[in-house]
Amino acid sequence: MDAGEGGSAMVDHVVQKIVDKQQKLRALRHARERVRQLERELSGEPAKREQPPHLPEFLRQDIPSGFPSEDVTR
Repeated sequence: MDAGEGGSAMVDHVVQKIVDKQQKLRALRHARERVRQLERELSGEPAKREQPPHLPEFLRQDIPSGFPSEDVTR
C-alpha cells in the first residue's frame, strides 16, 4: 500500500479538521466566559479581571536583567 500524494492529502485533511474543531472549541470557550462575565455584571457583581491564558512552564522564558520589561512607559 503506497501512501503517496493521496495519503498525504488525506492526512492534511484530517489535520485541518482537527485544527478547525480546536478553533471552534476555543471560540465557544471564549463566548461562554463572556456570557458569564455579562451575567455577573447584570447581577451587580464587580467585573472580574481577565486572567492571562495558561502558559506551560517549558514555554516560559526568563527575561534577563538589563532588558526593559513590558510595563516601561515611554
